Amino acid sequence: MMAWLAQSVKADPRSGGIFCLADLNGLWIEGTYLEVVKDRRVLLTWGGIEGLRPGQSTIEFALHAGADSALLRIRHFGLSDATIDAHCLGWRYSGLPKLKAVAEGGIPRGTCLGDAADAREHHQYAVGVV
Repeated sequence: MMAWLAQSVKADPRSGGIFCLADLNGLWIEGTYLEVVKDRRVLLTWGGIEGLRPGQSTIEFALHAGADSALLRIRHFGLSDATIDAHCLGWRYSGLPKLKAVAEGGIPRGTCLGDAADAREHHQYAVGVV
């Protein structure tokens, strides 16, 4: 998680365990593990970023292993209409590519939370110029 998601990770990956992700830019995410099935599934609450209260939404990571490959499905639900676009873009252009790089033995540039902070900074700048 520190390689792709955030610079600081505190996690207790068991049902009922909590996690907190933070980056030097001040963004943070926190939640609770709802279910952890080794090598198969992680279900957790998620919030604190992009308009979500801590624990407001839920993410499911489901791993389907093949003989020489694996398929990861991520389902993020419980998002409000106002937060869907930001989270979809974040997963599509930052979270998933960085996770893929790590899974393939690479080192992604920056973290997902770092990218979110950069996007906020650029958006705020653009709004101030208009």
